[in-house]
Amino acid sequence: MGVLISGARAPLHWSGQPPDLDVWDLKALATEISERLCGGTLQPIPDTGPSPDDEPSPEDERLRRLAGAWLGRHRFRIVRDGATVGVAGSVGPDSVDAPPWAGDVWAIEFDLAAVTSPAAVGYQPLSSYPAVRRDLAISVPTSVVASGVEEVVRDVASDLLESVRLFDVYEGEGVGEGRRSLGWAFRFRADDRTLTDEDVEAEIKAVSEALEKRFDARIRTS
Repeated sequence: MGVLISGARAPLHWSGQPPDLDVWDLKALATEISERLCGGTLQPIPDTGPSPDDEPSPEDERLRRLAGAWLGRHRFRIVRDGATVGVAGSVGPDSVDAPPWAGDVWAIEFDLAAVTSPAAVGYQPLSSYPAVRRDLAISVPTSVVASGVEEVVRDVASDLLESVRLFDVYEGEGVGEGRRSLGWAFRFRADDRTLTDEDVEAEIKAVSEALEKRFDARIRTS
């Protein structure tokens, strides 16, 4: 079982740029996995390993096998009943292909055989078809709350709507007195086909008309 995380801690938001994921995010996720799936605890791995002249112990060999060559700084291991069943930490620069401006990459890896949770596991397969993003800026009276707009969007849009989020809020010149502009990012995707422009435009049209009717919304085109 492998987990890989990198990039911003949260989606882009109008209130500011979110920070990148760091070692504290890794520790929180690894601790939850350790406790809920493996019944183990998360322990730091000392920076100093055994002496080159020492005979590696079975535990050292197991740790080396689990960690492989990717485990960089901020090293942790998942321990259960005195044995290491998983590792966590940053991915070393020699083990990841990333541009210089990319954020740190963090990973967790453990044996599936170590999973002890009796709960039934369910999953939803990911679509192999690409998503389509559309942005929509609307002006609404300042009394309209963003959560109300999102509720209408989700009620009107079809199952093609994968996500919607508010990414910009603006009040001032060009919007009108007593109104504010809300910028929304829509993400559409189908499970069985690649969406066409007509598919997406029909969704945006239905949403726009519903917002105009419900909130006196005005679609901003510039």
